[in-house]
Amino acid sequence: MSSFYDMNKRLARAESILNHTFANKRLGLEALMMDGNRIVEYDNVQMLVEKNTRLAVHGDRQLAANLSEAWYHTNKEKYSETVLRHVLTDNEALCRRGKALGLDGCIRQNAGRRPDEVSVKSMATTLEALIGAVHLDVGGGGKGYDAVKKVMDHLGFFEHEMLTGK
Repeated sequence: MSSFYDMNKRLARAESILNHTFANKRLGLEALMMDGNRIVEYDNVQMLVEKNTRLAVHGDRQLAANLSEAWYHTNKEKYSETVLRHVLTDNEALCRRGKALGLDGCIRQNAGRRPDEVSVKSMATTLEALIGAVHLDVGGGGKGYDAVKKVMDHLGFFEHEMLTGK
């Protein structure tokens, strides 16, 4: 059975973009669940999946911690860390990055919305949720931190001129 609620392709695409395969598929599905009926289909099984807002809070903290560590090694002025986080992780920046990567096509929205109607907030929240899901997927803690760092590097977060000096 395949339907709009079938999340197999959406999750596989997100995993490919992140370069991370979720061991706990439910975390990946939750990260992509923005709006709509929370019953989704994955591997021909229907399941109830929470919306991604709690994962997004966790992901926001993971983004901040990793960027702060990368900033520390630049020996730049203290204020520049705040500027860096704002430039890379405000909703507009996360939306631009998420859409450029193609993550907007992975988000589970209300059935009446077209994929090209993903709002700035929805895209930003989903990218944060995916980062949070990666952290928890490998068990959190140091392993999770390292997994998030690897994904952030893959997504280009550490290529900003404030971190590279270019």
